[in-house]
Amino acid sequence: MIVDNGFFGLLAAGSLTSTVVQSSTISGNGATGVRLVGARGITVGGVDLTTVNGVSDNTGWGILATGWSRGSTLFGNGVSNNGRGDVNTIFAIGLRRGVVARGSTP
Repeated sequence: MIVDNGFFGLLAAGSLTSTVVQSSTISGNGATGVRLVGARGITVGGVDLTTVNGVSDNTGWGILATGWSRGSTLFGNGVSNNGRGDVNTIFAIGLRRGVVARGSTP
């Protein structure tokens, strides 16, 4: 669980080959729940109910990805009720996206 941090719940940047974030609750953080900054090679989410991340009730975005993200995958996350919005990947280059959540902006 990544809960009630004063800033980002999870901040990932740079080369993160084979890093996987699954089955986590990321909630109640003082900024964005999951922040990817040019993160390459990371997978956030999963393909079934046992590996999905729950990202909710963060002050900033639920998930915000920017920069060169080649080799990273974002899918299978339940994202809701975040202060700035649920998902923003508009400035992420090369990020693979799948189903993220209701109310998300891929």
